[in-house]
Amino acid sequence: MSLPVFAAAGIGFDALRVNPLRTILSTLGVIIGVAALVAVLALSDGLEAFARSEIEQTTDVQTVSVRARTYNYVGGQWVPVRNFPVFSPRDANDLRGNAAHAGGVALTAAGPATVGWGRSGQERSANVTVATASAVDLMNLDFAAGRFYTPIEDARNTPVVVLSNRLAAELADGRGAERLIGEFVRVNGAPREVIGVLRAYPGERGYAAYLPYSSAATALGASFTRSAPQLLVHARRVEDVDTLE
Repeated sequence: MSLPVFAAAGIGFDALRVNPLRTILSTLGVIIGVAALVAVLALSDGLEAFARSEIEQTTDVQTVSVRARTYNYVGGQWVPVRNFPVFSPRDANDLRGNAAHAGGVALTAAGPATVGWGRSGQERSANVTVATASAVDLMNLDFAAGRFYTPIEDARNTPVVVLSNRLAAELADGRGAERLIGEFVRVNGAPREVIGVLRAYPGERGYAAYLPYSSAATALGASFTRSAPQLLVHARRVEDVDTLE
């Protein structure tokens, strides 16, 4: 018959009191073991979180691009496809609400446009990207000054623009890229307020500008009518990319 709980506890405390060194060493061993286990688990969780953050911020492996096929390779030559599907903001909204594992959806299109600043007399031919406001979370844009446009500004076709650092610096003609914040530049002749300038990076080439998607027809003109807008869909986790596709 087993001893009562209180009697067993009394015997245990007596053993601890009679052998203090053994008690201290045993307790210390348990503390060290538990602390080591917690430290290893915390370190592994921290490394995993760091790796996921770096993958998400510095790569586009979690982003799935969906674009209509505009050409087919037939008989050794590229033949244009007629009546290819043209995605709209409504498609982006539907995809955002129905695609499993989608953490973000944006609609973008791109084309050439002339960007100039009247005060300096400088103008450049730039690659202009029109995108819904949600694209800021998918493009990993790094700002030196200012911000990206908001969903309200996109919906209202507010005349705003975000410039790449090299484009802003050359339009400012030596006055500093950030000098253009709050100034109005002309994109294909239409005035737009500069609300953001991207940070410079090593090896930066070319010129880029970002405008609300609602301004696509006026900003890109004929090139937009011939383009095929693409949907960018961001997976919540790296493991979800295959399922999202």
